[in-house]
Amino acid sequence: MHKPAVAGCLVAGLAVIGFLTATDVIDTVSAIAVGVALFIAAGVELKRKGPSR
Repeated sequence: MHKPAVAGCLVAGLAVIGFLTATDVIDTVSAIAVGVALFIAAGVELKRKGPSR
C-alpha cells in the first residue's frame, strides 16, 4: 500500500477506537490494545518491500 493510504487508515482506525471508547462501547484497556495492534500493523506494512519482479 502507499504510505498516505496506510496513514489514512491508521487515523481512521484510531478515530473509530476513540469514538467507541468515548461512548463506552469498549473499555480503555481494550482500546489501548487495539490501538497498539493498529500501530504495529501499520509499521509492518510501511516496512514491507514492494512486490519482487
